[in-house]
Amino acid sequence: MTEYLHKDVFLDTATARTLYHETAAELPIIDFHTHLPEGEILDDHRFSDLWELWLKHDHYKWRLMRACGIDEARITGEASPWEKFEAFASIMPLAPGNPVHHWAHFELKRVFNIHLTLSKDTAEEIWNTANQQLLNDSTLSVRGLLEKFNVVRVCTTDDPTLRSPSTKI
Repeated sequence: MTEYLHKDVFLDTATARTLYHETAAELPIIDFHTHLPEGEILDDHRFSDLWELWLKHDHYKWRLMRACGIDEARITGEASPWEKFEAFASIMPLAPGNPVHHWAHFELKRVFNIHLTLSKDTAEEIWNTANQQLLNDSTLSVRGLLEKFNVVRVCTTDDPTLRSPSTKI
């Protein structure tokens, strides 16, 4: 059986595989459209849990959760980080084919070496495993993750005429 989201998952031809693996795979990333808060980049923020890393600022995940009927309290509201993560996990079986589904599973594999399929049934194990790594691995900070994925430039989607209080010039 082929591994889910294997290294050639979206590379359907020999030409695509050659171009990607021999040319593109090692190129640096210039991110022209990020939603990372600039203060967290400057401060090299360490994440307290998987909710903070994955869901706190991700409106794509919020939109998918809303489309799947999750109540706002468990998206951006008063629910605990665990409750929000569990709600997100619970909709993943509904989302194959949605880019958020692929992103989440790629992130689990490439950041945390977790090969489980995210669902309500696997949520607690994934939550505990990822959070333990976030706590103990100093490279899982904002800048550490940017370096891990060879991101050399980040362009914010924030309004350039506004500065947050944490911005240091």
